[in-house]
Amino acid sequence: CQLFKKPHPKRMSIVELETEAAKWSLANMQPMLLVSGFNPSNIAAVAAAATTIPQNKFYIATESTSAIIYIGIGYSNSNPIPIIVVHRNGVFSFSSFQQSPEYARSQPLLLQLFSGAMNVNNLGTNLANAMNNSTAINSVLNNGNTKSPKKAPIVRELQDFMVTDDVLSGGKCFALTSDGKYLISGGHWDNSFKVSFTTNGKILRSVQHHRDRVSAISLTKNNQLVATASFDFTILLWQITQLIDKNILNVQPLYKLHGHDAAITCLSLSFDEDIIVSGSLDKTCIIYTLKDGIYLRTLKLQAVIEQIHITSNGEILILSCDSTNVNVSYSIQQFTINGHLIRKINFENKKIYAIAVDRTGDYIALGGDHICILYQLNLVKVLDSNSITLSLQFINNDTHLLAGTNDGKLTAYPLFT
Repeated sequence: CQLFKKPHPKRMSIVELETEAAKWSLANMQPMLLVSGFNPSNIAAVAAAATTIPQNKFYIATESTSAIIYIGIGYSNSNPIPIIVVHRNGVFSFSSFQQSPEYARSQPLLLQLFSGAMNVNNLGTNLANAMNNSTAINSVLNNGNTKSPKKAPIVRELQDFMVTDDVLSGGKCFALTSDGKYLISGGHWDNSFKVSFTTNGKILRSVQHHRDRVSAISLTKNNQLVATASFDFTILLWQITQLIDKNILNVQPLYKLHGHDAAITCLSLSFDEDIIVSGSLDKTCIIYTLKDGIYLRTLKLQAVIEQIHITSNGEILILSCDSTNVNVSYSIQQFTINGHLIRKINFENKKIYAIAVDRTGDYIALGGDHICILYQLNLVKVLDSNSITLSLQFINNDTHLLAGTNDGKLTAYPLFT
């Protein structure tokens, strides 16, 4: 029989829950500050103005105060959508969220992240205490409807999580499969990348084919291919089905790519566009075909490439950093698949640790001292943050933004209020 160290906690009644939820009525929430016509170089002034207005953001309890270095979501067409939050110390939480219809931008986001189904627009329960008392939340009210209780999320620790700090920026060393069952991680001291179960954190496979640490990982949305890049200047392409098949003992890459003259810092794949784009410390981006690994072209920039994203319409977004001068500057450039520059925006004296791109490629979120929202590379919104943002993710049909910080906080920002 099972022994309990303390009595089972008392369940909350519907009346008690309604009373608690009423304290956090939507009527008491203030809209977010919409910024337009500001020069991006004046972000500090915009942020100062933003902090004077209460913003409609919600903190979500986490199981660690260690920095959140990765937020991953699955690409399943069914609800709920799998989601994972990884901390620097290897602790991670895996659960899901209920996605609202695309037309319902004003609907509350229903998160099942911690201790049950949480409506972040009526977040009236201390979730940190709820993790220790998983029955404290028996139901939640969402637009007047009572929801059935959900099971608590899985909180585990990744095995052998020995990752170097110089590859953790923006979560480039992680990838979550579309079904949410497997987490692929790089940056390990033994130069391997590992495939772990999200249900328990155990390692399914550890692969050592690079001669230096794995610096970036990218996965196609159809869950078929994954590419790993390394400080050894090379890229390897793998089949997901082989990596997760326990019967295959010795997995071999499909091909190996060369071309960079320095360590590769970032990577992005697109199955629809049939391209791989890699960025490096050598200040270049190289574009290859995904199917055959054939070299297509090189984009030469004037700064180190830090992150790359391929949008759904085939455009390439590049975040680069120029630290040659006394003042560090960042820039985001948007290129066509043929290498033609579309537009560019510069940021002076602002450290950018994370970038997230919505499905259209029009909205971009930047994380650092502040969180900036761009539309077609024009600054439209600045979100206040009391901590440094290290990871970002658009969720719920791009109506909300999740932000992970250096002190382990996870914050949900509604973007359309």
